[in-house]
Amino acid sequence: MQQIKRLTSTGFWHVFGSSAINRMIGMMTSVVLVRVLTKTDFAQYVYAQNIFEYFMLLSGFGMVSAVLQVCSEQHGDMNRQSEFFRYGTRFGLQFNGFLSVVLLLFSLVVPLPVAGSAPILSVMSFLLVFLFLSEMQKIHFRVTLQNRRFAYLNTIDSILIFSCSVIGVLLWRTFGLVIGRYLAAMACILIAVLFFRGPARLNPKVNLSASDRRSLFGIAGLSMVNNSLSTMLYLVEITLIGIYVADANMVATYRVASTIPIALNFIPLAFMTYGYAYFAKNNKDKRWVRIHFAKAAGGLALLCGAITVVLVVLAPWIVPIIFGAQYADSVLSFRILMIAFFFTSVLRILSGNILVTQRRLKFNLFMAVFGGVLHIGLLLFLINGYGEVGAAIAHLITMLLTGLISTGYLLFCLRGN
Repeated sequence: MQQIKRLTSTGFWHVFGSSAINRMIGMMTSVVLVRVLTKTDFAQYVYAQNIFEYFMLLSGFGMVSAVLQVCSEQHGDMNRQSEFFRYGTRFGLQFNGFLSVVLLLFSLVVPLPVAGSAPILSVMSFLLVFLFLSEMQKIHFRVTLQNRRFAYLNTIDSILIFSCSVIGVLLWRTFGLVIGRYLAAMACILIAVLFFRGPARLNPKVNLSASDRRSLFGIAGLSMVNNSLSTMLYLVEITLIGIYVADANMVATYRVASTIPIALNFIPLAFMTYGYAYFAKNNKDKRWVRIHFAKAAGGLALLCGAITVVLVVLAPWIVPIIFGAQYADSVLSFRILMIAFFFTSVLRILSGNILVTQRRLKFNLFMAVFGGVLHIGLLLFLINGYGEVGAAIAHLITMLLTGLISTGYLLFCLRGN
């Protein structure tokens, strides 16, 4: 009972509830798109979004993760937090402006295998800038432990995305969907500044020493590479299906199969969204980290295990009801990806995030490279023979093996004391 009261007072239920609502709204958005767009239109948008996500991996040169880590470690020193935050935000904005230009040129020059996706990608280009600003507003509330404000802003952001996306797609199809994303991001930034008192301007003068900047960039660079290689596991599946299968409908089918499993990742991510600052603040107390890691892992195993069993059993009814009878062929892939979700939640996401708070970034980099190579190899071997089901099997094997290794290494690091 005391633990529940403490979680309530520190905003855990706000963060968890917000994350649940956000993912539900995100899934509702996907369902509406699937219902409104034709399978071909949906495949075009999915492929353009997939390429966009590759560029998002480089967003801000990893400053979102670096600012979160460094500012959490500086808890209690508001001036130092502010200096790191302002410097990271300013640099990230400049970097994403450059990245947007590169993405625009890429969309105009490079032919994409799914016809019709290039013009959509062109319109998406400068969304990189607005999404980074929106994310940094949320980071401000996380590092200052204003979990309630973070949760409210996070939920408002999801509602804006849903509303603007649905209105946009109804009015102007796929291009309206992209315009809706721009409007949602802009509105989220304004609400954060005007109603939640988020950072309104960035003072160009920053008093960070050269060693502080090197430390920030060191964490940012490694975090960007680690996050990129980990997230790329999802992106490369759609990419290779589009290239090797050359069937737009199969791209849409796999995206539908992965919608719910990916959405459910909010559960372990919510645990870490709430707990990251605490694990970073107590990163030298191995006993504290070990105890709280065990509690989080046990809770996730029970919750995610129950969800996985229910959805795997009910898959033949759930998929057609939510996405339509035309996507009934995604049931097998959905079941495999749900099992992968369990291992991702309990082993991969939790241990990987806590290793970051322990500053074991080089190990995470090794695991990201190992996981990426393993995943791509499995995809190339399995997609040719089994299509999107092969992609799902490759994802499951990769998540299981990398999750076991990461968790084992974390326990090794936390031994003693």
